[in-house]
Amino acid sequence: MELEYMDNTKNDHYYLDKIKTDLVFIVAHMKDVDAQELNDNEILLDSMLFRIGLPG
Repeated sequence: MELEYMDNTKNDHYYLDKIKTDLVFIVAHMKDVDAQELNDNEILLDSMLFRIGLPG
């Protein structure tokens, strides 16, 4: 049996595009949010931490 590999190689270009996409998302959703509101909104905080890949 021959192994088949996925066509969507996760190379530097893939990760850079993902970072750019996530940064655009974060900026759009955080533009009117201050630090206190972010700390008070657990769902928003978890979402933003997930987008930047930090443990929540």
